[in-house]
Amino acid sequence: MLNKIVKNVGLGLLTVSFFMMSGCVSHKQAVRNSFLQVKKSIVVSGCGVDVNNQSEKKCAEFMKLGAVGSASIVWNQYAIGGAPTTLVLTADHVCYETNGFSASDVPPNILDSFKKQSGISGKVELVITKKVLTLHDNEGTRYSTKQEPVLRNPKADVCIIQSSINRSSLRLASSEPDYGDRVYNISAPYGMMFPNESGGAVYNTEGLYSGVMRMSSEMTNRNMYTIWTAPGSSGSPILNEQGELIGLVSSISTLPWSRLSPPFVSVASAPSNVTFGPTLADIKLSIREAIAALKRGKSYIHDDYAIDNLNSDDSSATGGAQGDSSNVPPILMYAE
Repeated sequence: MLNKIVKNVGLGLLTVSFFMMSGCVSHKQAVRNSFLQVKKSIVVSGCGVDVNNQSEKKCAEFMKLGAVGSASIVWNQYAIGGAPTTLVLTADHVCYETNGFSASDVPPNILDSFKKQSGISGKVELVITKKVLTLHDNEGTRYSTKQEPVLRNPKADVCIIQSSINRSSLRLASSEPDYGDRVYNISAPYGMMFPNESGGAVYNTEGLYSGVMRMSSEMTNRNMYTIWTAPGSSGSPILNEQGELIGLVSSISTLPWSRLSPPFVSVASAPSNVTFGPTLADIKLSIREAIAALKRGKSYIHDDYAIDNLNSDDSSATGGAQGDSSNVPPILMYAE
């Protein structure tokens, strides 16, 4: 009788252990499957006076740029017999460019050659004439997005875009992390993600929550983490130990870069383990506003002046005497 009880208890413990391990694996896979890589294609045109008609303005394609960021699924609504409506969270500077393009930054000989080939004279203005955002999962599927985001909150560097993706969404944490809590990040630094039908290889790392700070007087509070991130990590989710969303990657500190010794590592591509992102409160508010905007059928945009000052020299910032000039968005851009 005693042997039978011991066997039953042992079988029960084995069964519980199996389900716990299966749940852990399933939980990690669900988190990974909620991650998306963002690819952005930008067409920049040069506009000036038409040489054949001085009263008309003429624009011609000047260059094509590509950019890579990261994102995560935060909300899904399923309809019977229809495709799901999906909200995807990323950084606002992934959706929209924080720095404008100026002809004054172009070497004169290149600008003159462009004007001659395009039949344009006078002062040239560079403008973005086309932009396409696509999403890519860890199995290699590509998803299109709505042309305009559902919500933009530049002050918090949050952008929420609409797509249709039949995948699970991340759970939101109930509260902000505590100082010293372990946190995790899934991202595509330098555009690195290797998808395949079995789930592929997706970069993940861990670090610690270091507290909350104000980066400038015109921006919302920022959480600080010791997580290694790099260009391409912009907009990637930051998770707690339960796999719940607590933040996203917005900017990284450049202060460690001056201490890098290898000459082949440039400040434009170096990683950093000092990472900043919006608070959970700002993310929750943005998601609620995005859902409401979706139901109204009209996008919602917050004041957009603050993100333009991301790299401004604000000596009142509590991050240090250099203000925000030491923090940059970790988005990877390249010429197409």
